[in-house]
Amino acid sequence: MTGLEPVSNLYRSYVLAALAVVGLMQNVDRVVIFMFLQPIKLEFGLSDTQVGLISGAAFAITQGLMAVPVARLADIGSRKWVIGGCFAVWSALTALCGATTGFISMMLARIGVGAGEAGCVPATHSILGDYYPRELRARALGVVTGVTALGGLVGMAGGGVLAQTVGWRNGFFMLGAVGVVLSLVFHLSVREPARAEAPQQSGGAGQGLLSQLGDLRSFGLLALAMALATLTGAAVSWLPSYFARTFAMPPAQIGAAVGLSVGFPFAIGTILGGHFSVRWVRQSKTWALRFASITLACGLPFYMATFFATTPLQAFVPLFVSMILLSVAVGPVYLTIQDMVLPQARASAVALVGVLSSIVGHGLGPVLIGAISDWMLRVDPNANSLRAALIGVGLPLLATSSMYWWLARRIDARNVAPA
Repeated sequence: MTGLEPVSNLYRSYVLAALAVVGLMQNVDRVVIFMFLQPIKLEFGLSDTQVGLISGAAFAITQGLMAVPVARLADIGSRKWVIGGCFAVWSALTALCGATTGFISMMLARIGVGAGEAGCVPATHSILGDYYPRELRARALGVVTGVTALGGLVGMAGGGVLAQTVGWRNGFFMLGAVGVVLSLVFHLSVREPARAEAPQQSGGAGQGLLSQLGDLRSFGLLALAMALATLTGAAVSWLPSYFARTFAMPPAQIGAAVGLSVGFPFAIGTILGGHFSVRWVRQSKTWALRFASITLACGLPFYMATFFATTPLQAFVPLFVSMILLSVAVGPVYLTIQDMVLPQARASAVALVGVLSSIVGHGLGPVLIGAISDWMLRVDPNANSLRAALIGVGLPLLATSSMYWWLARRIDARNVAPA
């Protein structure tokens, strides 16, 4: 088939479902180790610093470093091979985690998982851009992002079951084996679509990456705005500690409540946002940015209310609402990335945004929250320091909201046409 030619709705829906399953498994393999950390720590005799390295920093840094070169490969080669190959690699290395014998081998295996997962999201966004016309892309991107978010809930809940029933080693083996089989199914059943033709006046595929990103100032502003939003997203990693310290809740209740108040509504928001944007993105190429600006501004008060609540129920209800409002524009904003760049740079553009978000959100965010909390304790040993830190990282949402609105005005003024 040729770029953007009609395909059957049934097959296109199958491709969307297949990509969503890949995204779900990616998130499952990313977070399941959180449920295995305690037995791993006890068996290997690890310090908390070593636990932090194998569960977060090494994984996030490697994923960020590998994202752009793998995405560039997806932009010039077969995205189907990139997605299927990455899926097989990170699944095999997830299984290898179960055979590790100490800190070094576990860290190397997790670095490999991060490197394998680096190419999945950019290539997925690129291939969807050629399976779906522009007015339907936000819905498709919302579905994939929403199902991927559910992978966090599945990984936490399923990881707890695996840890209690078969142990962490067998848990890694089982997840890795399932992933390898699914990667083979993906490769055999998904076809690589031909790429859309780039507008003649915008440059060709032979030009450098920077020339394919369109207005660099606009692209940089969008990337920075999305990175600031992930800084607030880093609060999720500290929520279990916050609820344990503030309300003395047991771990089982915290895990279930946080999963249902974060992962579930985030999935709902991304899917609904993508679905309801179909009508509006046809009429305006900047509607998505204005929509995101408004929903972020509306979601911030609910996020803040979470940390002023005096009971767990009073905290989880606004948290649930905030996650819907903060996620509902994810699909439309990703559509804006595709609008801003040439078709042959879609994967690389998503990867570049992802690198900055990974550094700020997954790298700087948790450390910043901890540093603010430590500083507050030195100022006032009796303060709920973590509450102050979590409130503080919500403030960047105001900057993100303002930047989205300003960027919409800039794009309107430049009259940038959709790709």
